[in-house]
Amino acid sequence: MGVVSGAMKGCVFHIVAVVGLLAACGRSEDFERVEPPMEPEAVLVPGGGPGAELFGEYGGVKVSRADVDLLAAEGHDDETRAKVVALRRKLAFKAAQQGKGSDDAVAFAFRQGLARAWLEQKFEIEHTPDSVPLEEWRKLYMDRRVRPKFDHRDTYFVIDAQIICCSEIGDGCRRTDRYQSCFNETQAKAQEVHTSLLLIDPQTPEQFEKSAREIAKGMVEVGVQEYSFQYDFSKSWERQRGYDVVDEAVAQGARATGVGAFSAPIRSAFGWHILYVKEFLPEVSLPFDHPEVLATLKKEFHGYLRDKDVIRYIQETGRQFGIRVDVDALRAVNWEQLSGLKP
Repeated sequence: MGVVSGAMKGCVFHIVAVVGLLAACGRSEDFERVEPPMEPEAVLVPGGGPGAELFGEYGGVKVSRADVDLLAAEGHDDETRAKVVALRRKLAFKAAQQGKGSDDAVAFAFRQGLARAWLEQKFEIEHTPDSVPLEEWRKLYMDRRVRPKFDHRDTYFVIDAQIICCSEIGDGCRRTDRYQSCFNETQAKAQEVHTSLLLIDPQTPEQFEKSAREIAKGMVEVGVQEYSFQYDFSKSWERQRGYDVVDEAVAQGARATGVGAFSAPIRSAFGWHILYVKEFLPEVSLPFDHPEVLATLKKEFHGYLRDKDVIRYIQETGRQFGIRVDVDALRAVNWEQLSGLKP
């Protein structure tokens, strides 16, 4: 489940850059242009908001914790970044004294900073798990990618060293004996693979998979697959519903093997299998109103919902103000420098 929860600061920083570029391309009559402060003394005021506490004073310039955090993408230690902030403020002070505050580049940087501060306030301070409407959490719970976390049958995660004789779709392999000769001819090979694995004695899933693949190099019939499956052992194979159904012999074999071990050769309707059981999740059925469900959703998926809200906000803002994308401007941006990330 590809959800993001821990990189919001980087996400906000990245989006701020886009906001600044796009805002510059919107219809001017729709924006109330905020001008940078013209008074030289204004640029010496330390940053406010989160982290407004004083970090230190350098050459008569006060630097806040927020100022230091703002340069996190540039690397270096806190002390070095604080000195850089102080130096830049001094340079900005001299530039303001010389009337440079009205230059387009200065105005752009100032507005980009305002956009950053607004997004940080809206999505890092005000946006909390408790601020998300209950209906949003309910919709997430019903998402087919999330629901199995709270509502599933016995679930096995396995590595399967297999020899496949029949690959017909559906239950075709269960309804024919056309492949009996293949089963007979490959039984000894399946046993040979099992014996080799016993001699190697792999102790971890990684070791089992590596060993099985090494053995398979000398046996073209042998393949190795990793997959997971659910199974309701209270029902027959024909009555399994709601998920991809594996052969009953595979399900029973995994059940009998146990986590961290591998089975003897198992004959299914499809072929021979030697199963390594990586993980087992016992059956669970927790409704949305169970206290554990909401607590888990808030802990594990708040970042995911917050990222979605950021994107939605940017899209709605773009439509509201008629912002258009200047593709050439986006291509010209040094994203590595902006984000602090290297390819």
